[in-house]
Amino acid sequence: MRAMTLLDHGAGDTHDALSLFANLDLSTGASGEAANVSIDQRFGTWVLRLARDRLRLRVIICLGFVSILRNNAAMRIAFESSFGNIDLARPQAIYPFRAYTEKRFLFREWDVVTTYGNPIKVVVWPQHPGRVPMTNADLWKTSCEEFKTRHEQIFIEL
Repeated sequence: MRAMTLLDHGAGDTHDALSLFANLDLSTGASGEAANVSIDQRFGTWVLRLARDRLRLRVIICLGFVSILRNNAAMRIAFESSFGNIDLARPQAIYPFRAYTEKRFLFREWDVVTTYGNPIKVVVWPQHPGRVPMTNADLWKTSCEEFKTRHEQIFIEL
């Protein structure tokens, strides 16, 4: 097996990849406060359906999405139209970020099943990595370790 990206000429089907990572910024405007982010509903829906249908990701991690999901109707509609069985107002699981005790930060999670039958875990991370306290590299790493420990079955050690 070899590592590949979707940009490799002739990479074709992603089913043989050991892992696949996609990083897509949904904002169509300049950077700023997440609550004020401009998201085109068509673009958000396209990104989510790409993850669902083409990439067939097992985990979708949303960074800086707490206020977006709460306040941005376009993003809620994009999620709900892409994953009909997701209720964004009611996460199926909520876990505290245990390593950070100065403020209550939460992981919010939903398990959805696509029309293809593949399960996807949608995770809203406690905080964006560009905002305190995640700007502290040790806390960022710890948040990743907490997630990994909780969902060990998702990760295959090579």
